[in-house]
Amino acid sequence: ILGVDVSAGTGASNSCLCGYDNVTNEKVLEYVNPYIRPEEFAKQAVAIARWLGNAYLVWESQGPGRQFGPQVMDLHYGNIYLRKREEALSKKVSQIPGWPSTRQGKLVLMGDYRDAIDKGQCINRSKEALEESLEYIFDPDGGVSHSRSKNKEDPSGARSNHGDRVMADALAWKGMTEWKSVPKQQEKKAPIGSLAWRMKMLKKSQLKPGRELPQGGW
Repeated sequence: ILGVDVSAGTGASNSCLCGYDNVTNEKVLEYVNPYIRPEEFAKQAVAIARWLGNAYLVWESQGPGRQFGPQVMDLHYGNIYLRKREEALSKKVSQIPGWPSTRQGKLVLMGDYRDAIDKGQCINRSKEALEESLEYIFDPDGGVSHSRSKNKEDPSGARSNHGDRVMADALAWKGMTEWKSVPKQQEKKAPIGSLAWRMKMLKKSQLKPGRELPQGGW
């Protein structure tokens, strides 16, 4: 699962991609670059996703994400997050790619990620990412945002730290929870005595050398 936070690539803040193993819930990669343009970042993200076996890709659709998303579509990469009606019980999926950030939506996104870290459900060993998470604050209007401390210099070379790793981590966690919530289709068992059941028994008997079908066939 890959979570992506896209910047404009001017050096002011990072474009960040965080990858997680959706079996162990452990962070396996972190890529940050303050100077890559959204279109080029999309090419890199898709290349990494394909390298990882067509990983599920989640990005924020607003801001520079509007340049990032169409490039992903042009590259014909389909294993992506599609917008949902989060407030509806049905969680109906649209055909619009990317996660839409709203004040309430971001509050829920960050809250879910924080809860997963607190409970040990999400394993993140990135020192920089965890330090960034401590700099998020609640706004007076009830939202959540990064404090954007000017005294905090990012090791990637970005002029200021905007909590980009945390956003990418939170989007990856959202992708993991949604991926695991999809019910797995169980193999239907054929009724005993049916044609399908008898065909299955025949195949099993053929795999065992020296075993013959009983007299009279089936």
